[in-house]
Amino acid sequence: MSVRLIHVSTLNKEGWNDLNAEATKQARLILHKCGGLPKVVVALAESLASRPAASVDWRWLGDNFMHKLETHNDFASLQGFFAWVRSYFHTCPDFLKPCIFYLSIFPVNHGIRQGRLVRRWIAEGYARDTKESTAEEASVDFISKLGKLSIIQKKVFLFHVNGFFREYIRSRSMEDNLVFALEGCCSANSQRGGRHLTVGTSWDRDTNVLDCMDLSRLRSLTVFGEWRPFVISKKMRLLRVLDLEDTCSGVTDGDVEQMVQLLPRLKFLSLRG
Repeated sequence: MSVRLIHVSTLNKEGWNDLNAEATKQARLILHKCGGLPKVVVALAESLASRPAASVDWRWLGDNFMHKLETHNDFASLQGFFAWVRSYFHTCPDFLKPCIFYLSIFPVNHGIRQGRLVRRWIAEGYARDTKESTAEEASVDFISKLGKLSIIQKKVFLFHVNGFFREYIRSRSMEDNLVFALEGCCSANSQRGGRHLTVGTSWDRDTNVLDCMDLSRLRSLTVFGEWRPFVISKKMRLLRVLDLEDTCSGVTDGDVEQMVQLLPRLKFLSLRG
């Protein structure tokens, strides 16, 4: 639906039928970030239809996508929609809000196993045993409620975070220093840190960046793509979750021994895959 609407809006416009492979890839990523929400897709289509394809900087549009939707003049028609979104999140139950922000750890359009998220939440104390239910039952109930809010969508054995809601909560979680993502080429900054750190597939694996980061409050580390042992640091002494499920290279026995030595509070380690 989203792709068709963009295609119709730009049909016969200059250069829109001749996008190269990289531009097509970036365009599809941006569409994922729209989350299939008609108002957002229409606003994007109208903005794109007003200019030739060659003038569109897809990477610029995709980076800080939510900030551009909220502030750029091209998307002024979305102001009322964003007022509704803010109200929508404000009225969510307080016990569910930490779980919502937690979802920004995972990349756009990334499939997540229910068991993986349940065990992570239990390890970090997001769900606890009570007289009424076990921590696992509570976690499953949280996931069910997130589904009813359309924040996550079930697809066979996996679920995905809605692309738009992911970008929205990611922009808020980074403002509050809850989740930080290492992507592309990052410069060293001693002020970076937070409770959750994700290492993206695109990150250039620069040791200097991690050396300069404040990791004293870190509770979870999630690595996507290439595995490098140096990402584990003695500064991560409060780390409870180390998720290497989506790494594309092998973790050795020596790496595991190092994790045990350096991470005394670790409660969840995933080496699946």
